[in-house]
Amino acid sequence: MTKMTEDMWIAAGFEALKRGSFSSLKADLIAKQQGVTRGSFYGYFGNLEAYHDAILDRWLAQSTELAQSIAGDLPAADQLRALVLAAYNADPLLEKAMRGWAQADPKVASKLDAVDGYRITVLTGLFQGMGLNRDRASVRSRLLYASAIGFAFLGARRTEFTIQDMDQLVSLYTADLSN
Repeated sequence: MTKMTEDMWIAAGFEALKRGSFSSLKADLIAKQQGVTRGSFYGYFGNLEAYHDAILDRWLAQSTELAQSIAGDLPAADQLRALVLAAYNADPLLEKAMRGWAQADPKVASKLDAVDGYRITVLTGLFQGMGLNRDRASVRSRLLYASAIGFAFLGARRTEFTIQDMDQLVSLYTADLSN
């Protein structure tokens, strides 16, 4: 029998979310799916709420660290392209599952709002770096962000879009701006 680590429990929670919903984030269910007893669960998480918090914290960290890693020496337009391509390559099922969970849980909704706010702030800064004033940069950021989030809800139809299509999307949003 494999011993589950904290990381394994969190990864199993992400998988449970993607396969089902937040209601499948239960120690007994996940332990059974993983072929382990639930004993190690309580070694890492005092209760189900602590487990949910750990999953949320990990998702929050993963959802913001990419933007932090891309920021730097690249021109704003290249950073924007990198972020959009990363969103394209991200796991749409997890994004959709987290948004579904947020519909039912105010704590999750608060974390989701923080992630959305952070991502939009980064995009806004990039658009400002390309010459838009704050108001126009904010509007354009929200439009681009809504497009990116919408991919999670397209399901199988998402595969119709290529990386070149995503690059074209960025070009449409930046054609009138200095790079």
